Amino acid sequence: METIVIADDVILKDLVNEKTRRKAFGQLLAKYQQQIYFFIRHQGLDHEDTDEVTQDVFLTIYRNVSALKLLDELDWIIYGFAAEACKKYFKLKPLEEWLPTMTAHLKQKGFSFKNIAFRLELPLKEVKYAYHTFLSKQTAVQNA
Repeated sequence: METIVIADDVILKDLVNEKTRRKAFGQLLAKYQQQIYFFIRHQGLDHEDTDEVTQDVFLTIYRNVSALKLLDELDWIIYGFAAEACKKYFKLKPLEEWLPTMTAHLKQKGFSFKNIAFRLELPLKEVKYAYHTFLSKQTAVQNA
């Protein structure tokens, strides 16, 4: 079975048109949902939260489709919404709820503490503390 790839400019043109919006949104989901899921997942979220944030991204796009312009780059729009959704997610959750796991995830990917602190816009000491807290909890669980 052959997969048909629809160009972004066609999807965007159809999204802007009310008559073809529903079909175009389905095409948008088919083309980008998995990519956006993994983009968000690599920010350090677990599966359930990643699903929720991914859904929020596409709902936001659908609700704001009238603001899209035919000159826009569709992938930039989608990844921009995804980045904003991640920032919103982290701002709404208490720091101690996500920072230790996020730091451990990024550290495992090879990021330095300095890079992580810069990326998360947090003090370096706070990032290091979160990482050591995560390791302490992991050790306690393993020793239990």
